Amino acid sequence: MTTTKNIMATKKEILAKKLGEKTDNISTVKSTSIHAMESGVIIDIHIRRWRGRSHLDFSDLGLPQKESDKIYSHLLHLGNKKLLPMAEGHAGRGGKNISYVDLLDSIDSRSRKWLETHSINTHWGRFVPYTMYADWKKGNEELKAEYLAIRDELKSNYKKIVNDLTNEYLEMAGAAYVRSKALSTIKHISKEEYIDKFMQYIKNSIPTSERIYNSFDYEIEIKFVPLPSDLERDIARAEKIRLKEKAATEADRAKIASIKGMNDDVLSQMKSKKGSMVDDFFSDIQRQLSTLMYDSCTDILESIKRNNGKMLGASSLQLNNLINAIKALNFYGDESIETMIAKVRQQMSAAPIDRNISDITNTLKNIGILTKVTLMSLGDEPRNIRNIGIPIEPTPILVRQARKELGITDEMISMSKRMTREIN
Repeated sequence: MTTTKNIMATKKEILAKKLGEKTDNISTVKSTSIHAMESGVIIDIHIRRWRGRSHLDFSDLGLPQKESDKIYSHLLHLGNKKLLPMAEGHAGRGGKNISYVDLLDSIDSRSRKWLETHSINTHWGRFVPYTMYADWKKGNEELKAEYLAIRDELKSNYKKIVNDLTNEYLEMAGAAYVRSKALSTIKHISKEEYIDKFMQYIKNSIPTSERIYNSFDYEIEIKFVPLPSDLERDIARAEKIRLKEKAATEADRAKIASIKGMNDDVLSQMKSKKGSMVDDFFSDIQRQLSTLMYDSCTDILESIKRNNGKMLGASSLQLNNLINAIKALNFYGDESIETMIAKVRQQMSAAPIDRNISDITNTLKNIGILTKVTLMSLGDEPRNIRNIGIPIEPTPILVRQARKELGITDEMISMSKRMTREIN
C-alpha cells in the first residue's frame, strides 16, 4: 500500500540522485510548519515623491544663525531648504501649523509604523499574518488616500503654493539683507539685487506642477514567504543549468562556463537554506512575540511598584492592548502563549474594583520570566529591571515554577519546539 511517507521517501531518493547527495542530507518540512508560513504574506511599502528640499542654511547668506532666526525654522532646518510652504488647513501635533514637507513625511512615517504594528519582522521582510491583514489593509488604504490627496492638492493649488512659498522666503531674505548690511558683509550689493538673486534661486529650485505630481507613488508589494518546496524547485532549475553544460556544444560551453561559478554558489546556498529557513521564520516570530510580552509585563510591573501596588488606567489599557495584539500575532496557535494570555485575560475580566492586583502581578512576573528566557535563548539581551520579581538570569527551578503557575504543560512546550524545528 502506498503511503504519504513512502511517496516522500521516493521523492527524496529522486532528488538526491539529481543533486548527487545522500538521501539523509535531503530534509522535508512538516505540513504544520508549511501551513503557518502560508498563513500570511510579506509586504513592502514603496512611497516615493519629490521631497521638496534642497541644501541651504544661513552660512549660504554669509550670516551666523541667531535666536531670532527660529521664526523661519520651518523653512531652514539642519541645512535643508524646504521648497513647499506651510500647509493651510492642515495641522500637526498639538494643532500647530505644519509645512507640506513635514505633512508628507508624517504620512510616510505613519504608513510604515502602521505596517510594523501589524506584522512580524522576518528575514524576508514584514510578515503580516491573516489575523491582522484586513485591519492593516483598511488603515493602509486610508493613509494612501490621504497621501494622494496631498498630491492632488499640490497640483490644483500649485500657483498659490509657489506664491506662498516665495512670500515666505521674500520676508526672510529681506531680514537677512538687513542683518548682512549691519554686519557690513554686503556693501557691494543693493537690497533689491540681493533679494532678486536669492528669490530667483528659490524659484529655479521648484519643479513644475506636472513633475511634482508624477513624482508621487504609493505602491504595495505583496509576496508569499518562499517555502522549502519552492527552494526544491529552484534547486531543480539550477540543476538543469548544470546538465546543459554537459550537453552543450563547444561554442556554447564558454558562455555557460562564465555563469557556472555563480550558479554553483546559488545551488550551494539553496541546499544550506532549506534546513534553516523554517527555524529562522519561527525564531523571528518568537522574538517579536516575546519582546512584546516581556516589555509590556515589565512596564506594567514597574508602574504597579511605583504606585504602591495600584494598577493605573494606563497600565490596564496597555495590558488589554497586549491581549489583543497577542491574539492576532499568535496566528500559528502556540498553546503556551495562548495559555499565558488566557490567564491574564481571565484576571482582567473582573471589574477594576474587584481585580486581585497581587494575582495579576504574579502572572505578569511569571510571563516576564518565561519570555526573558526565550529571548536569551535567541541571543537577545532583554533589559534588566530591579525589584519587580524577574531575576537577571532565571534559574531552571524558577522557570519550571513559572510554567506550573501559568498552567503550561510539558506537552505544550514540546509542541512549540516541534513547531519551530519540524525538520527531519
